[in-house]
Amino acid sequence: VLIDKKNMHVYLCDFGCSKIIARDNVNRNETYMCSRFYRAPELIIDRNLYGTGVDVWAYGCIFVEVCIGRVLFMEKDNLAMLVSHIRLLGRITEADIRSMNSTVSESDQFPTFPDRKSSWEFLFKKRSFGGHYESLCPRILCFNINNRATMKDILESSYFHSPASHT
Repeated sequence: VLIDKKNMHVYLCDFGCSKIIARDNVNRNETYMCSRFYRAPELIIDRNLYGTGVDVWAYGCIFVEVCIGRVLFMEKDNLAMLVSHIRLLGRITEADIRSMNSTVSESDQFPTFPDRKSSWEFLFKKRSFGGHYESLCPRILCFNINNRATMKDILESSYFHSPASHT
């Protein structure tokens, strides 16, 4: 977080992968670069090909944490983290998993996860920033990277443009 005290502006900044991982493998993305608490599901299942959606996921975790007043996903390992994601977002589908990796083929088999509904309503039962906020959160934190909001989508959302959304 960068703060311009003179103009009272706050900037979110990401320096990316600013360390050398391996000289012989420079173009490979590393899945273990970010803190586990903010790691997107596609990184948890160890996908090396990912895009800016992982940053949107991390932003979404912080976005929710500001409202609820605690770390959203605080688990000790990747499996527990994925279970936490499923508890909040609901069932992960084959389409969700396929969206995370463009190299899977149609014949690849995936485990069937049990049906589970999302628990967003339960999360915001004690505290919420309003309907515009609550409707934006599942668009930011979703398994399917093709359906995950972009930063442009977020900035253009009603949450940031409705005066009543910040009550």
